Amino acid sequence: MNELYSYEKIVLKAIYKACKGSTHANVSIAYIMKKIPKNVSMLINLKKTLRKLEKKGLIWRHAGRRANGGVTYGITKEGAKLARRLIEEE
Repeated sequence: MNELYSYEKIVLKAIYKACKGSTHANVSIAYIMKKIPKNVSMLINLKKTLRKLEKKGLIWRHAGRRANGGVTYGITKEGAKLARRLIEEE
């Protein structure tokens, strides 16, 4: 697997925390943004990073209703394993 950049690791951990480790849960972009530390959140292009993580197979995209902006994201099993390992390393 390709090496993740630091901002991708931050977003992956944020999605893991937002989904509470569940691979069946999906959360909105706004909720993911709340889980990212404030000092870093302004530096990250979240939508672009989410697309990159989706291409790597670490998260999945769910086309939801318009109320949530139309798109929500969840974490895959591989993404959850990697996020758990990253959190333990902290």
